[in-house]
Amino acid sequence: MKISESLLKCKQRRSDRGKNPYFVKELNTGYVVIGDHQRIKGYTLFLCKEHATELHFLEPQFRDEFLPTPEELEDLKNRLRVELEKLLEPTLADR
Repeated sequence: MKISESLLKCKQRRSDRGKNPYFVKELNTGYVVIGDHQRIKGYTLFLCKEHATELHFLEPQFRDEFLPTPEELEDLKNRLRVELEKLLEPTLADR
């Protein structure tokens, strides 16, 4: 087992037990986690459940589910922006 595989499995186990404070959500193909080290504020990772050194080594069906299309990413970005604006609205009105 490679170091990266071992680290991923450790993070997964900790997430499953609710002990990883950086864990956000489990999806069909992986885990969303906030980066342990924040060089860039809000740095987020998507950890794939299948280990492959390159994306093209993943099974095609799994890869297609794992990788969102640009349209899906744009939609997600817009939905997140709207939700963040709703959350920040009272704060912004206080200025």
